[in-house]
Amino acid sequence: MELRGGELLVPIAGLYYIYGQTYFRLPSTGETEGEAKEEGAQLVQYIYKKMSSYTVPILLMKSSRSACWPRGPEPGLFSLHQAGTACFLQPADRLFITVSNVSAMEMDGRASYFGAFLVG
Repeated sequence: MELRGGELLVPIAGLYYIYGQTYFRLPSTGETEGEAKEEGAQLVQYIYKKMSSYTVPILLMKSSRSACWPRGPEPGLFSLHQAGTACFLQPADRLFITVSNVSAMEMDGRASYFGAFLVG
């Protein structure tokens, strides 16, 4: 696999295992239990495939979670984990990930990651 322009480029045809996890860090409202408003966030992670023979990206996986804004001084950490899927890919196919709330994404490579490997 090669990373090019934010996308994973498939080198050879075969069955690939695709996986991803996104950690979100939501800022605290700074409010305590008694004064908190009912607010929340919809956190969504999408994994797509692009093919040269098809102009529109194909959704392979989607993971979502609704989260309430954290109360108090500490930010809230929320994980969206996709165990993965097996997919047959052709050379030059490209894989990429998008999220619903990129400004809240935790960019630490130990928390948020995405990849694929050849199974057979």
